[in-house]
Amino acid sequence: MARIEVTQLNDHIYLMDDNHEATGYIVIGKDKAAVIDTMNGYEDVKAVARRYTDLPLMVINTHGHPDHIYGNIYFDEAYVAPDDMDVADEFANDPGFLKMIGERGAVMPPFKAINPGETVDLGGLHLEVIALPGHTAGSILLLLKEDRILFTGDAINHHLWMQIPHSTSLEMFRDNLSKVMYLKDKADMILHGHARGFDSIDLMDHTLAAIDEILAGKTGDDKEYEWFEGISRQHPIPDDEGVICYNQRPAWVKEDSKAWSEGDGKRDEGLTEPEDVESFKDISYGVYGESNLLDVYYLKGTTGKLPILINVHGGGYFYGDKELYRFYAMDMARYGFTVVNMNYRLSPAYKYPAPLQDINNVMLWIEKHADEYHMDTENIFMMGDSAGAQLTSHYAAINSNPDFCRNIYMRKHSLNIKGISLACGMYDMKSLLAIEEKDKLFDNYLMSCYYNPDEPTLDVCGAITDKYPAAYLFSCPNDFLYPACKPMADLINARGGKAVMKIYGTAEMKDVAHVFHCNMKTDIGREARKDQAEFLLGLCNK
Repeated sequence: MARIEVTQLNDHIYLMDDNHEATGYIVIGKDKAAVIDTMNGYEDVKAVARRYTDLPLMVINTHGHPDHIYGNIYFDEAYVAPDDMDVADEFANDPGFLKMIGERGAVMPPFKAINPGETVDLGGLHLEVIALPGHTAGSILLLLKEDRILFTGDAINHHLWMQIPHSTSLEMFRDNLSKVMYLKDKADMILHGHARGFDSIDLMDHTLAAIDEILAGKTGDDKEYEWFEGISRQHPIPDDEGVICYNQRPAWVKEDSKAWSEGDGKRDEGLTEPEDVESFKDISYGVYGESNLLDVYYLKGTTGKLPILINVHGGGYFYGDKELYRFYAMDMARYGFTVVNMNYRLSPAYKYPAPLQDINNVMLWIEKHADEYHMDTENIFMMGDSAGAQLTSHYAAINSNPDFCRNIYMRKHSLNIKGISLACGMYDMKSLLAIEEKDKLFDNYLMSCYYNPDEPTLDVCGAITDKYPAAYLFSCPNDFLYPACKPMADLINARGGKAVMKIYGTAEMKDVAHVFHCNMKTDIGREARKDQAEFLLGLCNK
């Protein structure tokens, strides 16, 4: 199938236009040639390159999206940045893609790491590898030093997608782009991943200006942008005909975050971190900056291994972090756990299933670093409240039922969750119809994170089996998610699992409400924390 049109840009650079859908490049040195992005894979990219050179070929993918890597099937190996290896593997293992190449007798070659800071010597021509996390967390630029040309893939282009699950936040992209603005002194022209020819290096300035306008809220004239996974917004790039696509932060997110933060601040006013707890803070477990940081807590003087307790914070999928939960998580460490207190990616910047993939990456981190933090990987537990309880219940289903969520890409690990604690959570999405505040909760909080309420991988209740981890569920009468507690406990028990439920307080106790257990100053909060700790510790291997 002839789809690729080739344009010679100079005596050693060729532009490959794949049906106006993606663009790749051939850069020919004296000793070898680089193929920068292999596009969609419908036409034999290697055969195209062989029309122009007999030198050894090195494939470099600027990032891991399918329209840049699927042509790798015509080569023996390909290079991608380590921080985009998961993205590339996700698409390389897509069932539809595997079926298609299988029918053609093709295979995807292995990905090898190319690290930012490296320079590829082609013989007389040198490509410097530069990281620019944004469009994806592992996107790279390639600077052809001799020609002062910057190959940018999709990291900088005229239709920049920043609304996709693999993208960083706009704030993170803005910081990263600012760090590489020095390249304006080293390059004159840009060749991006969907180009028909050269663009001025000034596109870097224009892109930065557009990001600044979005972050400053100058978005009143922005239009909706409908794409295959939903509706986002698009903002014009100043002095350019292009746009940046992004997920808008609705006004209610700012309003609710402010109100919740004020309430949480008042609750925790005067608290200090306990002196008997050792803490290790801001440890990176993934590629998404602050969203992929965790803390580890355990009692000072610990010498042996302790059961592991992972905390998944609440906050309606759009609010909260590990800092907000540190007093609660440190208190749980005093019961004899090594507590892992994690951040995860929040909506609306990140969408389903990003938080679940983050939890999985924490499990991979634990598998690698357990011995450094007194962790007993035979006894792993999770706890979550509110949205964190839903995420905990969801990941527990994935971990215990291999047939559930097969189409969500997650790297495999060998760890199993022994028990979970679910506080003030929601579990069966259909049960939201029975909740008084369902309209606001469903339309705002859930739908800003989950694309489609009919998405089959949201059916946690349908995926629960007798292998589901033992669960402690609790709530209180004034918790607006109180109606969800008993049906979940009953379902786990009916499916052959083990669930214990406790309701704390009475309807007359108005100050005992949603996530009451996070209040370090009340007796009923202490009671709930003690009860969940005793339940989980009772499940440990002796």
